[in-house]
Amino acid sequence: MGAYVAPLTALGYQVITWDNPAHGDAEGKQSSPWLFARSILAVAEKVGTPHVVIGHSMGALATNLALRHGLRAERLVYLAPGGAPEQGLELMQTRLNVTQATLDVLQPLIAQAAGVTWPDLVLGLVPSDCKTPLLVVHDEDDEEVPISFSERLTQDWAGPVSLVRTQGLGHQRVVWDKNAVQAVADALDRADAVAG
Repeated sequence: MGAYVAPLTALGYQVITWDNPAHGDAEGKQSSPWLFARSILAVAEKVGTPHVVIGHSMGALATNLALRHGLRAERLVYLAPGGAPEQGLELMQTRLNVTQATLDVLQPLIAQAAGVTWPDLVLGLVPSDCKTPLLVVHDEDDEEVPISFSERLTQDWAGPVSLVRTQGLGHQRVVWDKNAVQAVADALDRADAVAG
């Protein structure tokens, strides 16, 4: 996420970033969307309501879970957001030929690892009453999280939403690609100019 520091500070933002559990230099051997969400809530409690939250992959799903548990933000930016858990199971079934019986066993284990029930995990994809403006950037060649996940997310979002499609970046490079970063910075700058 370091690619966002210079463009956002140039716009006058104070940028706060951290390593989520079991990521970067943070302690831990495993993580989950719920542990990510708890860290987001803890940071927001310490620094106050963020102007914008930028989340990549599972970080976007975790932000949605945090929104369901009280997080407030003025804007959201999701980069290649992690998809609905049930769609992830469908991918396992179609790509890995995992049987339905195995998926039935995995479903509660996945939810337990996330620290929530399965219905809460599924609901975490889209907070139904969230009207916070959302910008989604997703690459059409993302093989880890298909762009259809972002299409579903943007269709179901209650507030203002836009989807920026990129090509040739995949799931990871969309985070630090210069053009993708600039598209996010430009969108935030325009939104702030209109609001101001």
